[in-house]
Amino acid sequence: EKYYIIRKNLLTMLFKRGYNIQMCSILMDYSKFKKINLSKKKFCLSFDVYTNRDFFSDKITAFVRLKNGLSTLIMNRKIATMAFLNVNHGIFIIKSIGTSCLKSTVVYQKFFKLEFFYEYEMLFNVTKHFLVPKHEIISNTEKKKLLKNYNVRSSQLPKILLQDPLSRYYGANTGDIFKITRFNNSSGIYLTYRVCY
Repeated sequence: EKYYIIRKNLLTMLFKRGYNIQMCSILMDYSKFKKINLSKKKFCLSFDVYTNRDFFSDKITAFVRLKNGLSTLIMNRKIATMAFLNVNHGIFIIKSIGTSCLKSTVVYQKFFKLEFFYEYEMLFNVTKHFLVPKHEIISNTEKKKLLKNYNVRSSQLPKILLQDPLSRYYGANTGDIFKITRFNNSSGIYLTYRVCY
């Protein structure tokens, strides 16, 4: 069941980031997942290569390693797989990571965009929490329009850290601006903006 929740949350996250994910994969129920997992060996650990809907050169894949920690040897194999598939972006869902493996990721970060999520981070969808308002990253054209309308620089907007769970969930980069839709009993719907730094 743990692998089912991780898979569902990961595919939902990629869909919200703008990758081509089939809705039937996200909405798959546990009994169907279990049936496929019995017929296909390691189905729960394998993910396809997904292409971004807006940028076709942006391809992403994911790797799950929960039984043992992520070692340098396993990391090298996964990076070789990414290079073979011509994928420039990888997500690793891990239980733990070795120090030597962390050192090698610094070298790989020059050629690939690598993201690491611990198992417990993927067992819960942070955007579904009742205290978290709706977040979305605005496009560059919306960003220019916003800054022009308010006559401000992006550095003058309220900040959100790159290490914030929501920034990591949406794969935000430095300078990206979040549009946050909040609901209030007195004023109704109001928008706020935060810049990633």
